[in-house]
Amino acid sequence: MKTYKVKVNGKEYLVELEEVENAPAATAAQQKAATPAAGSQTTAQGEVVKAPIQGTVFKLLKKPGDTVAAGDAVMIIEAMKMENEIPAPRAGKITAIMVTTGQQVDNNAPLFSLM
Repeated sequence: MKTYKVKVNGKEYLVELEEVENAPAATAAQQKAATPAAGSQTTAQGEVVKAPIQGTVFKLLKKPGDTVAAGDAVMIIEAMKMENEIPAPRAGKITAIMVTTGQQVDNNAPLFSLM
């Protein structure tokens, strides 16, 4: 671990950095394929996708029964005046939407299920 002094806007900070080995980095596509979708779990209803952020459900873009491709926006959550699209982690069919427009959701709250 190495300690560095950093000056930001005239104020000094001490920062500790850890040196890691120079292993070849995996490409973003390899990392995405190797890790399961963040904020999801599998149940009898299918894969339940959870909110990655706390906010208000601004708009539902899909409904139960709709077929989606990986990356298709299913809904929009507004957080800190920003509209954040919530994508389908994979291709499939929406089996349930567990929130309504205007509803406040916490981080990791179930949003929809995908079969």
